[in-house]
Amino acid sequence: MSIDDIYLKKPKTKFTIESGSSDDFTFTCASMQGWRKTMEDAIIKEKLSTGEYLFGILDGHGGFEVSSVVSKYLPRFLESNIKFRNKQYEESLRESFIAIDKWLITSEGLQALVEEKYQMPVDDLIKNIKNQKKQLNKEFFDLSQLAKLASKKIVELIGTSIIDESGSTANIILITKDSVYCANIGDSRSVGIQKGKAIIMSFDHKPTHAKERSRICQAGGFVADGRVCGALSLSRAFGDYQYKDDMVIAIPEIRVFKNIQMIFMACDGIWEGLNDYGENITQKIFKNNREPSDEKLKSLMNQILAPSMTEETIWGLDNMSCILIDFKNQQIKNNKKPLKIKKTIKKQKK
Repeated sequence: MSIDDIYLKKPKTKFTIESGSSDDFTFTCASMQGWRKTMEDAIIKEKLSTGEYLFGILDGHGGFEVSSVVSKYLPRFLESNIKFRNKQYEESLRESFIAIDKWLITSEGLQALVEEKYQMPVDDLIKNIKNQKKQLNKEFFDLSQLAKLASKKIVELIGTSIIDESGSTANIILITKDSVYCANIGDSRSVGIQKGKAIIMSFDHKPTHAKERSRICQAGGFVADGRVCGALSLSRAFGDYQYKDDMVIAIPEIRVFKNIQMIFMACDGIWEGLNDYGENITQKIFKNNREPSDEKLKSLMNQILAPSMTEETIWGLDNMSCILIDFKNQQIKNNKKPLKIKKTIKKQKK
């Protein structure tokens, strides 16, 4: 794959900004496609039917399908978990991560991925394939051969190709009546403010870490150039089924916090452009009372975005997505009113 297959000649700098509030916090989500040809990040921002709030940064790789599908279905998996209903939040988060990762390879999950890829119902897709619409050929299949197969086999074949070659990180924040839970797989990250100081809320899962390397090697894999089998730079993710069997797992690490004042969540497209783990920028955002949240996030992404793309450019080329959650009165209270969301899309001035 050449650099022209991955990057644009000119970055897409349009911001997508979404904001909302509850009795206890305000939030702002911001994203920019940047230099990448496709937007592979997805965001979760939802009040669950049981009253808790769920936020998430999902950074896809090898395609947008896994991150997008998980962002839509993970809230439902969590709500339907019996332990979640019983307020066993850590156990339900862990079980929901594992369950949705296994679901992705089922017939229902594969269909969801295929429909996401082609942005149409699977029945319409099958009709187009049977009629040999060339625009659906993409780079994977011989359309004339694909048209000869049964519908179920077509979905299985396309869906499996997606789930084998692509995946997604997930950094999830669950806000309950009295606590904040951070569940993470991969290298999207949350940094919080507690008692006025920045705290790391999640741990990046990289193949070079001793614990992760040990598991990968015990599962029959290896780590080369900082990557699983020399290919994947993450040791935990949804999808990536060619590296499953305990090499790349979807078991989250979960941390629990109280009295959080602010949370800054972001994909590695933002973190890689900073000189530290994120404490300094999170502290700076927290202390900046002059700018509204959306301006803070837009300013940050503009600073990180690479001004040009050369052989020497090492960061600022990735998709960028982040969420800023600012708790009112520096504490968490019982949520009463429904989450109100307003959406605006703004374009960066040239």
